[in-house]
Amino acid sequence: MRWRLRLRSLGASAADADSRNGVPGWVVAVIALLAAAALVAALSVVTRGGGTRDPQAAPDIPEQGPAPTQDAITPAQLQGLLLDPNAVGSVMAALAGATAQPLSQFGTATVTPPECTGAADAGNTASYAASGFTGVAGRRLTDPGDPRVVVDQYVSSYPDADAAAIYQDEQINGWQACTGTTVGVGTPPAAVRQFVVGPSNNEDGRLTVSLTEDRNRCQRALLTDSNVVIDVRACGPDVDQQATDVAVQIADKIS
Repeated sequence: MRWRLRLRSLGASAADADSRNGVPGWVVAVIALLAAAALVAALSVVTRGGGTRDPQAAPDIPEQGPAPTQDAITPAQLQGLLLDPNAVGSVMAALAGATAQPLSQFGTATVTPPECTGAADAGNTASYAASGFTGVAGRRLTDPGDPRVVVDQYVSSYPDADAAAIYQDEQINGWQACTGTTVGVGTPPAAVRQFVVGPSNNEDGRLTVSLTEDRNRCQRALLTDSNVVIDVRACGPDVDQQATDVAVQIADKIS
């Protein structure tokens, strides 16, 4: 308000003076308004510190470099990725004190029909033999009080992350095709167990499927991280997402 009153006063005085000199008053008033606008524009570039800011200057934005390259896992490192009984016990309490059985190679259980081997059994030789893997390590945990409660975990390395992803991609269609199929799984001389394969799910890079048998359930989970395929089967009367939980914990050790 003080600025506007002062400008009007100055404009009026100038107009009066120049009107006496033959200059129309409205011309003087326009000139005064233009001068005021120029003054405000000049003041707007003054900073609090007394300097000026360049209206065209953009703030400095740090450049983000490329994401760090993830080192490939070697076959010798695979054993260290597997979960011990305490870690598995965090998702299946009955296995917290179980004895770990090392699995130095893929399993040899027979699955019928054979095209459903990948969906029904973790770490089966028939699924991996032609996949181009470079190493494998596995571990089985079984509840001594209830042999139905068991977790098989396998990790296998590949030349690179693309090769590991290709193996998972190949399994997706195979698992889907087995939906609703009754499969037999057994390793002689053990009796063959019958499972019904449920619908598979592929979400967030995690391929999963549920298997049901009389008074028991299993879940299969298959995912990749870096150049590693993580393959887990968890079984027990109350199993739901435990295979996924174990697989994710293994993946966290890679990342």
